[in-house]
Amino acid sequence: MVTVLVEAELHDRTAAPPRLIERLRRLEFEVSEAAGDRQALQVIASARRLLGDAEEIPKSGISSGIDFGAEPS
Repeated sequence: MVTVLVEAELHDRTAAPPRLIERLRRLEFEVSEAAGDRQALQVIASARRLLGDAEEIPKSGISSGIDFGAEPS
C-alpha cells in the first residue's frame, strides 16, 4: 500500500492523499513503537526519503518531539 501511494505522489501530486509525508511519519513512528516488522519500517522510511523527507523518526521508547504535521521544505 505504501508503495502504491508513493508512486501516485511521484507521478501526480494530486493523485496521492493529502499530507502523505505526515501520514508516513506517523505510521513509521507507530510501527516502531509497537516493535513492528523491520522490513515494514524500511519500506516506510524509504518511501519518505523518495518524497524528499529526510527527518529522522525516533526509534521505539524515545520521546519524539517531532511535529508530524511539518512537511519538508
